[in-house]
Amino acid sequence: MADGFDDVIAAEAEPNEFDAALYAERTHALDPVRLGKSKKGGWSGYADMVTGQADPSPGPYFTCEAQMVTIHFGIIVPSRGEVLYNNIAHCVATILAGVEGQWVQRQISVGLGTTLTVAADSVQISFQDITAITNVEADLGLTYRVTAQIVKGIRASYENPPILVAFTDIVNSVASAQSGVVSLSASGNARYPIPPNADAIAVEVMIVGTAPDVTVFAASGNVDLKEYNPSATFGFVALPPGATFIEIQNNNAIDPVNVTVTWGIDG
Repeated sequence: MADGFDDVIAAEAEPNEFDAALYAERTHALDPVRLGKSKKGGWSGYADMVTGQADPSPGPYFTCEAQMVTIHFGIIVPSRGEVLYNNIAHCVATILAGVEGQWVQRQISVGLGTTLTVAADSVQISFQDITAITNVEADLGLTYRVTAQIVKGIRASYENPPILVAFTDIVNSVASAQSGVVSLSASGNARYPIPPNADAIAVEVMIVGTAPDVTVFAASGNVDLKEYNPSATFGFVALPPGATFIEIQNNNAIDPVNVTVTWGIDG
């Protein structure tokens, strides 16, 4: 995502000399359609997606005076004829929020009514399908639509933050990329890298079933920065500064346990 957003270095410019290149508007790598300013003070856009598509789809791109804006996301679920596939499509939105050419990136899982607030004078959105294709005939090639509505103002003060699905890179000491319900064997573990460009600030670990003897570690390298028991600490827990992954350890040497993990995103 760095292409097209590198800082402009004007080494040749004299002090106090105006350099128009420093203020040139960046070009989105996906070249989405730019949305004009609405007379009603808002913007909207959509992207038609296909389950299993490899490339991202461009979403709305708009500019305005620097202010707080809230983005409301929606999804129209896939269908084939009269059959709706309510739990099939999974889409991640990448949001680039800029003020005078400096960009902050966030990533969230798109759901009906998902909201995110950013400070920006320009916002660029793209959508990536990450649907898990378990049955090629049934799951691949289903069409669906994701939408974005942008209005001035801040997000309502909900208890939970916007979220992003978490993926493992190790399960039970073996390299494995999984999301959703992940099964830890007796004395097993799962590691979840914290996505570096999503602006994740918290994590929620849910135990599926009853298993009080589970420990969550937030760590960097071999250094544990925080640990807690998700059976005793509920909801989202703030990630400590410097953490690069969380690891969940099943301390039960006899019984397996199932867990789900979700990142909380700033906004």
